[in-house]
Order: sequence, then C-alpha cells, then structure tokens
Amino acid sequence: MRNLSRFLAILLVAFPAFAEHDFLTSSETDQVREVQEPVARIKLYLLFAKQRLDQIQSMLAKNRAGRSGEIRQLLEDYTAIVDAIGSVSDDALARKIDLTLAPPIIIEGENTFLGQLNKVQASAPSDLEMYNFELKDAIEATSDAIDTAGEDLGERGKEVNAKVESE
Repeated sequence: MRNLSRFLAILLVAFPAFAEHDFLTSSETDQVREVQEPVARIKLYLLFAKQRLDQIQSMLAKNRAGRSGEIRQLLEDYTAIVDAIGSVSDDALARKIDLTLAPPIIIEGENTFLGQLNKVQASAPSDLEMYNFELKDAIEATSDAIDTAGEDLGERGKEVNAKVESE
C-alpha cells in the first residue's frame, strides 16, 4: 500500500511534465478567439510568429546555459503557428470566404521570417546541434507556407474542398 501511495504521489508530481505544450499563451489564445475574420486572424498569427523569432534572436545574443532547450521550444511553437496560418487559410477557402488580401500579407511576413531563420542557420551558433532539427523544420514549414500562399486561390480552394469532401 505504501508503494502505491508513493507511486501515486510521483505520478501527480510528474503528470504536468507529460502534458502537451500549447504553442500559444493563454493571452494569445484569447486574442485568436476574439478575431473571427480570417485575414485579421492570419495577421495575428504572423505577429505571434514574429514574437517567437524575436525571442530566439534575443536568446542567441546571449550565450547562456540552457538556452538551446528554450530555442528548441520557440522553434516548435513558431512552426505550429505557421501551420495554424495554413489551417486558417484552408478553413476560409473551404467556407468560401474571400482571402484575396491574405497571400501578399503571408508571403511578405513569411519571407522576412525565412530570412531570419536562414541567418540563424548561417551563423552556426555553438549550440546549433541541440535545435538544428527544429530549425530545419521551421525553415521547411516557412518555405512551404510561402509556396502555398503563392498558389492560385481558386485552385487551392478546389483542392481544399476535395480534401474536405474525402474526409
């Protein structure tokens, strides 16, 4: 019985460590809920992505212990935000909402982000090996987002609708 109570105590303490990390803060989640219009929501996500990259730049400016784990998490969050932008676009296209203003905004923002990510990779920080996979993933997601935003909205809308119908 004593071992069972120890196990339960350890499990209760360790459980938060196994909880899934949300890529947005609770404040950011609230802001997203308040903004229903897709282009405005995309702009909001672009702001959040910029903030993550600014945080990474700030961390890279200081070579302190433990930063690689934080950078890795920020890169994962950034990639999830980029994916969320794609989801907002796809959802709007599926609902036949006008997105003609979104592609230039996405392309401009994502091109800036891609430049920042490539600079990080080119600078080869001493701890790059600790988050290189996440950095490459972020670069790939950003490049894909730029390519997707550059596609014809009519054709993309047909693809999204076909995907929705098949599900």
